[in-house]
Amino acid sequence: MKIDVEIQFHGEKILVNSKQKNYHREYKNVIAFGSDNKIVAIGQTLDELIAENPQYEDRFKKEVKFEPLYTADRDGLEKVFIFIIYESTKILHGEMILSRLLNLYSLTCFLELPDYEKISKDFRNHFEYLLLKNGISELYINGLIGGWKKWQRNTLKLSNFVTQVLSFLLWFMFMIITNQYKGLWDWNLGLLALVFFIFIMSIPIIYYFLVLIRILILRTFLPLDLLRLELAEQGKGFEKVWTRFLTSLLDEK
Repeated sequence: MKIDVEIQFHGEKILVNSKQKNYHREYKNVIAFGSDNKIVAIGQTLDELIAENPQYEDRFKKEVKFEPLYTADRDGLEKVFIFIIYESTKILHGEMILSRLLNLYSLTCFLELPDYEKISKDFRNHFEYLLLKNGISELYINGLIGGWKKWQRNTLKLSNFVTQVLSFLLWFMFMIITNQYKGLWDWNLGLLALVFFIFIMSIPIIYYFLVLIRILILRTFLPLDLLRLELAEQGKGFEKVWTRFLTSLLDEK
């Protein structure tokens, strides 16, 4: 099922419409944070919050901080991303869980963001990348196609899956071949420990080698900014140094 959602930011007003789901909402361009910096409300003013929960009036006045939801900068895009995911979840609320897990729906988002083109390209790329990676099938911003072509994103996703499958298959073949020489190390505890260590270390070695091959191939026909964002998302913790190395390969092209 194809579902279109239009989200328009007009000054102090936000309009959200989806004809297929008969969903129509109007919000104020404001977001509220509590003292712990967690979101308290979206699209509501202080007076509206107090009207809903008068018993917390003093607490709201002291602890809640109100900010514009959308501003033409990095911070504004981060808040808009949260808002879009929040709204898409509400729009798809009636969909069967199985349909959502199997991706039997297609969510196309039409955004109107004033002065969007004035924001740094890196911030815009990251914003579009996150939306397309978190449930948005197609994206249009101010009438123009946002993000990257669908075949490019699908190629990236498929190549990641293939890399993981090949890593397991190669590791499994390595174990089978090594096991043929089992008689050489069966009763030698030192050699047995070495073989066990090699088995464990072969997993990341095989995987990272295939990731390297994958990046070298993909950089020949996929946009480099898309690959950089993919690497940045995956390069957390232990993989940070490896990610920097792969990113440097993209910069050399």
